[in-house]
Amino acid sequence: MIHEMDLNRAFKYASKFIFDSEIGDMHDYETYLKEAVVGKFVESIFSGDRLFVTSDQYVTNSDNIMNCSCVENSSMLVNCRYIAYSYASRNSEYVFGATSSGDSSWTIRCFYNNRLQRCFECCASVSVQDCYFCYNIRNCHDCLFTFNTSSKNYSIANISLEKNRYFDLKKKLMQEMLVLLERDKKLNFSVLNLEGIV
Repeated sequence: MIHEMDLNRAFKYASKFIFDSEIGDMHDYETYLKEAVVGKFVESIFSGDRLFVTSDQYVTNSDNIMNCSCVENSSMLVNCRYIAYSYASRNSEYVFGATSSGDSSWTIRCFYNNRLQRCFECCASVSVQDCYFCYNIRNCHDCLFTFNTSSKNYSIANISLEKNRYFDLKKKLMQEMLVLLERDKKLNFSVLNLEGIV
């Protein structure tokens, strides 16, 4: 299908934009991306069809889609394009594996956010750019493993660093993450469960 080809290309483009490297085909990450969507697959007792259940929404591939294009395995989207494995997003593009995010672009596995750009594994955050594994941050950019703060830049584990030092450490961490993603097609930890990681 042309939409699958377009979405796969969009996923590759988004991963290159986020990680500075493509991480492979979107469908290789299907299980990992589906973990980010609130809901579960069930079998209809009437038709026997496989349905996706999200807070009383029954869908097979995508449902409750308004003014969107290139959408797959998603529900409750408004004004979106190039979206897959996502739930309750609006005014967003190039979003993969998201729940309840708006006004965002170039994100993978982000949850309950607004106004994110180029982010991976961020949750409960607003107005952030180029952040990875961050929780409850506001008006921040270039952060890794940063939590419950606002207006931070070049931060790792809530410690602000000199810009060049930050990018040196980020490059090393991104290389390690890319190896795991390319090998396993997922990470065994999430911003929602970092126990024992940081």
